[in-house]
Amino acid sequence: MNIRIDLPDLEKSRVLSQFHGVLFKIFGIPIDYINRYGKNHFFGDRKQCNPLCAMIRSTPEGLQRCNACDEENIRIARERKCEHIYRCHTGLIDIVVPIFIRGIYCGALGSGQLLHAPPEEEHFTAFLKQNPYLVKYFAPEEIRELFFNSKSLRHDQILGICELLSLATNYVIFSEEKLKFLSHIDEHQNIFAARDYIRSHFTEPLSVQQIARKVHLSESHFAHLFKKETGMTPVNFINRCRISYAMELLRNENLPIIEIAFECGFKSLTHFNRTFRKYNAETPREYRKKAENVRNKAE
Repeated sequence: MNIRIDLPDLEKSRVLSQFHGVLFKIFGIPIDYINRYGKNHFFGDRKQCNPLCAMIRSTPEGLQRCNACDEENIRIARERKCEHIYRCHTGLIDIVVPIFIRGIYCGALGSGQLLHAPPEEEHFTAFLKQNPYLVKYFAPEEIRELFFNSKSLRHDQILGICELLSLATNYVIFSEEKLKFLSHIDEHQNIFAARDYIRSHFTEPLSVQQIARKVHLSESHFAHLFKKETGMTPVNFINRCRISYAMELLRNENLPIIEIAFECGFKSLTHFNRTFRKYNAETPREYRKKAENVRNKAE
């Protein structure tokens, strides 16, 4: 059985969201997920972001530089296929950990917004010099307060966070893939059970809703899975079972065609004739005549 495993949707990962909460409690820094298309998903409250970074991103120049810097360093991490620690355009320390599943890039985890050392006046002076556009929008004292309240970590602590992010990513990917694998197996079993049910009850009135209820799936989800698994809709599968049985009766029984139609589960002779012709390119009468000719020649 060939089970296809989709890439996990990490934006909805409960484990990763919980990991974010723990990391923030310990170090006071957030993590976010950037999918393979560059869309950013933040796991916590936006207020958990470094207020200094929020200030920078609130300016047109800062936002443009932040986006360009993020894009470039995610590209570097993706090409290197390993975690990447870098200084952003403002001089703050950021971390990006690329996520690969079977060699396929599916996004990255980002964290950081850190000072490289406990803040001092000389660091703040260098920061203002590196980001002169900020004074066009904010008072120096306002910028200074946010700068000095920014979190700083030692280099070994930053390396430890990188390792934690990598371990968390590997664990989450393993967990999500396992869940998807089990989900696909369950889906396969549901469709297998549905096919068995149809084969046993096709001579009775059947609806897609009724069959979906039997395998504990919604009608729309069941129809989608059935088509994906079998290559045909549930209605087509029911009709094929009925037509196959009708062909057997037409070859081996002398029942009137209208009785065969009802015996196979069709509600009317017209519906039976139309469906039979659709699948066999001939009417039931023509099929019976051809089968009789073959049998007579064999005798």
